[in-house]
Amino acid sequence: MDDYLHIKRTIIDIGLKREYKFFQISDAHINAVDDESTAVDIENYHKQREKWDKLKKDFAKKYGDICDERYDTDPVVPFEKLTGYAKKSVTDALILSGDIIDLVSESNLRYIKKFLDNYGHPYIYCLGNHESYDECSRKEKCYERLSPVIKHPDFSSVDYGEFKIVSLDNGIKMVSNDQLRKLEN
Repeated sequence: MDDYLHIKRTIIDIGLKREYKFFQISDAHINAVDDESTAVDIENYHKQREKWDKLKKDFAKKYGDICDERYDTDPVVPFEKLTGYAKKSVTDALILSGDIIDLVSESNLRYIKKFLDNYGHPYIYCLGNHESYDECSRKEKCYERLSPVIKHPDFSSVDYGEFKIVSLDNGIKMVSNDQLRKLEN
């Protein structure tokens, strides 16, 4: 694994009947273009890529982290390396915990949907602020666009028998009463 990828193993023993293995990825900030991308999509891709490259370098400088030429790569490259590693690790699920795509665009949605359709292992996709409906005109419209990738963008749950993993969208920095009811159930 390339040394710019930060992989940490954490073991939590809470007395379950068996060992579960999850692989969690956050903040990939994928920005993709493909054969179906328009000229505007491609222009936006380059703008977002430039903005993200500057942001991550400024962040690294501020916190004394390394951000050299190894980081000057398309975000798809480390994401695919990480998910390849996850596949080999035989995890119970890949947990994508937000900001996997940099913004809700048709080309980003096509990329992540195609990737997940071909991933071949269980996954849990939790929204981050970059997948939130702040990027869309209405929450419902954004959820409609995300639903081919994330079955229930506002609330999802996976039951492992001994425990459940729950994902709530709080893109507007609050949890709705409907989400709380679902959580109680």
